[in-house]
Amino acid sequence: SGGGNASNSASGDANEEEEPLLPTNSPGYKIAVCSISTFQSLLSSQCPTYAQKRKCMECIEGLVELLQSIENKLMGGHPLDSAEQSLYDEIGELKEKLAYTQKEAAKHVDEGLLTVQEKEMLVETNQKRIATLMKEKNSTAVAAKLKKALARKEYLQSLTDEKLSSLSSTYPPPLRHEGKLTPLRKKLLPLLALEGKAKG
Repeated sequence: SGGGNASNSASGDANEEEEPLLPTNSPGYKIAVCSISTFQSLLSSQCPTYAQKRKCMECIEGLVELLQSIENKLMGGHPLDSAEQSLYDEIGELKEKLAYTQKEAAKHVDEGLLTVQEKEMLVETNQKRIATLMKEKNSTAVAAKLKKALARKEYLQSLTDEKLSSLSSTYPPPLRHEGKLTPLRKKLLPLLALEGKAKG
């Protein structure tokens, strides 16, 4: 059996040990496969701040897209490779995990449990939303969304930096694993690029 270039061939046996789509020790993999109850306690202990919950939401959105691309492949009648099949069999309750994280992140906003930086991030997002809605064709639905966004703007303005700074003794809570979390956060981000990779 010649052909030094066979390592890239799709002949099956030559490449039996495929890289998993998500490294099994990565936060993204743990989020993808754990039960909803485990996920809820993980979110509470590992992502106590609004910004971390937002990052977790981005990670789950990336996983949802990845799962969608695997399902699209199946629907198109294409067989999955072993890495895709393995992840497809293990992944679970992503929509529930996303909804739970959104709800928990929203609590931070409603209760004003934010750092000054997190508030600035929200103000910027809200301004973009208002600008987008202003450009949309007027309808009852758009008017309702705009009203909500403007109310959010007013609410965020009421959260003065002084008010938020006064929380600094209790929020954000001290992180026991601060050193470990920084690289963990960095690992979450590449997941968003995975969907393109999976499609490719």
